[in-house]
Amino acid sequence: MAAWALSTVRPANFGVTRMIGAPYIVDRDYVRNQFLVRIVNKRTEPERFVLELDVGGAVLRRSGFTGEVEVPPLGEAVQPLVLQEARTAYAGPFPFGMRLRAADGSFEIVRRAKFLGPDVRLLREDDEDGGGGAGGSRP
Repeated sequence: MAAWALSTVRPANFGVTRMIGAPYIVDRDYVRNQFLVRIVNKRTEPERFVLELDVGGAVLRRSGFTGEVEVPPLGEAVQPLVLQEARTAYAGPFPFGMRLRAADGSFEIVRRAKFLGPDVRLLREDDEDGGGGAGGSRP
């Protein structure tokens, strides 16, 4: 039992939360979701991490966590991650995966999240009416 417990200890922790406010934002061109990603380095030396996304067939624009992130010893890093899908391609909410891995490949942690947005039918009706925005928030 002790061996199993030690084998499940990870040298880092990884959390993903949706930013406070509207769960999604729709503008003229995109449906946008915003997250805060928190990485805790449990090691006594700096560690570099890479965040990879598994979004299935979706094509998302990504802002934040596009390269390696270095976290100091016993420290943490909290950064925003903004994902945008073209309004014309949006087909409804979908689950996706986030994989945090050590840059040297020594370990990885996987989390699941959901890309949210408005009801597609209402979004298309709004487009037909020339509204340019629906649900969430409008700039």
